[in-house]
Amino acid sequence: MFLYEKLKNILKKPKIKMVVIGNCQSRPLAAIFNVLNPNIEIISIAIVHLLQTHQYEEYRSAFEQADFIIAQSVSDNYSCEFVRTYFLEAHYKKKLINILNLYYTGYTPDWVYIRTKNRQPLKGPMGDYHNETIFDGWKTGLAIEETVRRLEDPTYNQIYANAGTESLQELQKREKAVDVKIVDYMVQELQKERLFFTINHPSHKLLEEYAKRILHHCKIPIKNNHVAFKDEPLGQFKPRVNPIVVMDEINESHHYGIEFSIAAPMQAGIRKKKYTSTEIASLFYQLYDNNKEQL
Repeated sequence: MFLYEKLKNILKKPKIKMVVIGNCQSRPLAAIFNVLNPNIEIISIAIVHLLQTHQYEEYRSAFEQADFIIAQSVSDNYSCEFVRTYFLEAHYKKKLINILNLYYTGYTPDWVYIRTKNRQPLKGPMGDYHNETIFDGWKTGLAIEETVRRLEDPTYNQIYANAGTESLQELQKREKAVDVKIVDYMVQELQKERLFFTINHPSHKLLEEYAKRILHHCKIPIKNNHVAFKDEPLGQFKPRVNPIVVMDEINESHHYGIEFSIAAPMQAGIRKKKYTSTEIASLFYQLYDNNKEQL
């Protein structure tokens, strides 16, 4: 009865105050919430990988004012203490809604992060993402032509055959600890259209579905049933799906990244660029040649 009365009082307010905590998915989720119900006011977005423990005072007021705190699950040993799930549960349990960090490796299991010896990400034409087949080809001295053949060969890529299944199984395990489910929808839709551009960058369609489920869980009405975005909010980098992937409709022959200069890598722009497999492999080979002392 108390929860019902609390929700009724919240929904009577001129604005429903909400905080969103998580990774790069948080900003588009927050934008979608606001469109689905313009009565929602996003009073803070806390991007976990940009925060440190001493910044808690900057966010405390928003956390205390919020009617709902929508937070991705964060482990107990995460570097920033105040975004850890156990901390939020201890301090804000009555308003906390735990959600998943959406990810799926099945489309692009060969795309990974590579860090230099000083633990910094190595930036390239696909941002922080690198292709394992291309990197291994460069490291072992393969000709670019052979690396490209492997990149596009379904037989070679059978080494990743279980990636999608294992990814879903892991996500299902993690989902048991959160308040709002979504894996059932992913299982249903993954082969119909591409729901992830990279392993942790979901499509607008998937984010919108999750946002609707979150609002439903919070008993917040949806006033606008569809959210229109000019561009995919997390679609800046879009490697080709791996050759092992079977989808109902797919016709991808290029990798979509950004313009990138080997001569001035720190000045990499944000203009999108379409690459063939040969072009992207050649550019990565040059990048690794220029940074081999750090790899």
